[in-house]
Amino acid sequence: MDIYCGHCGEPWSVDTLHDVVSEGNAKNYRDAAHKFTKLGCGIMMYPTTGTCSNPVSDQYAADRARVNHIMSPHPDEWME
Repeated sequence: MDIYCGHCGEPWSVDTLHDVVSEGNAKNYRDAAHKFTKLGCGIMMYPTTGTCSNPVSDQYAADRARVNHIMSPHPDEWME
Protein backbone atom coordinates (compact mmCIF):
# COMPACT_ATOMS: atom_id res chain seq x y z
CA MET A 1 0.00 0.00 0.00
CA ASP A 2 1.15 3.52 -0.73
CA ILE A 3 1.30 6.79 1.11
CA TYR A 4 1.42 10.01 -0.89
CA CYS A 5 3.60 13.08 -0.70
CA GLY A 6 1.53 16.07 0.39
CA HIS A 7 3.58 18.35 -1.87
CA CYS A 8 3.79 16.56 -5.22
CA GLY A 9 1.34 13.65 -4.88
CA GLU A 10 3.98 11.01 -5.65
CA PRO A 11 3.16 7.56 -4.22
CA TRP A 12 5.62 5.87 -1.83
CA SER A 13 5.49 2.50 -0.14
CA VAL A 14 4.78 2.96 3.56
CA ASP A 15 7.78 0.69 4.22
CA THR A 16 10.02 3.43 2.83
CA LEU A 17 9.65 5.20 6.19
CA HIS A 18 11.75 2.38 7.70
CA ASP A 19 14.44 3.09 5.09
CA VAL A 20 14.44 6.76 6.14
CA VAL A 21 15.40 5.64 9.66
CA SER A 22 18.08 3.20 8.50
CA GLU A 23 19.63 5.89 6.28
CA GLY A 24 19.86 8.26 9.24
CA ASN A 25 17.28 10.82 8.11
CA ALA A 26 15.07 10.17 11.17
CA LYS A 27 15.51 8.82 14.71
CA ASN A 28 12.69 6.29 14.48
CA TYR A 29 9.59 5.36 12.47
CA ARG A 30 7.41 7.91 14.26
CA ASP A 31 9.96 10.66 13.58
CA ALA A 32 10.14 9.61 9.91
CA ALA A 33 6.34 9.82 9.64
CA HIS A 34 6.29 13.26 11.25
CA LYS A 35 9.02 14.53 8.93
CA PHE A 36 7.19 13.08 5.91
CA THR A 37 4.12 15.19 6.78
CA LYS A 38 6.29 18.33 6.85
CA LEU A 39 8.90 17.67 4.12
CA GLY A 40 7.07 15.27 1.83
CA CYS A 41 9.23 13.00 -0.29
CA GLY A 42 12.25 15.24 0.31
CA ILE A 43 12.77 13.11 3.44
CA MET A 44 13.11 10.01 1.23
CA MET A 45 16.24 11.33 -0.47
CA TYR A 46 19.62 10.59 1.06
CA PRO A 47 21.00 12.87 2.20
CA THR A 48 17.76 14.70 2.95
CA THR A 49 17.08 17.42 0.40
CA GLY A 50 14.62 19.27 2.63
CA THR A 51 11.08 19.98 1.51
CA CYS A 52 9.93 18.20 -1.65
CA SER A 53 10.69 20.30 -4.69
CA ASN A 54 9.40 17.84 -7.30
CA PRO A 55 6.84 19.08 -9.80
CA VAL A 56 3.28 18.15 -8.86
CA SER A 57 2.48 14.80 -10.43
CA ASP A 58 -1.02 14.39 -8.98
CA GLN A 59 -2.68 17.40 -7.33
CA TYR A 60 -5.66 15.36 -6.14
CA ALA A 61 -3.37 12.82 -4.41
CA ALA A 62 -1.33 15.63 -2.82
CA ASP A 63 -4.48 17.30 -1.49
CA ARG A 64 -5.80 14.00 -0.11
CA ALA A 65 -2.44 13.28 1.49
CA ARG A 66 -2.37 16.64 3.30
CA VAL A 67 -5.84 15.95 4.71
CA ASN A 68 -4.80 12.44 5.79
CA HIS A 69 -1.68 13.84 7.49
CA ILE A 70 -3.80 16.33 9.43
CA MET A 71 -6.42 13.77 10.44
CA SER A 72 -4.01 11.14 11.76
CA PRO A 73 -0.35 10.90 12.78
CA HIS A 74 -0.34 7.17 11.89
CA PRO A 75 1.02 6.28 8.42
CA ASP A 76 -1.08 3.09 8.37
CA GLU A 77 -4.14 5.35 8.19
CA TRP A 78 -2.72 7.30 5.22
CA MET A 79 -2.49 4.27 2.94
CA GLU A 80 -4.61 4.00 -0.17
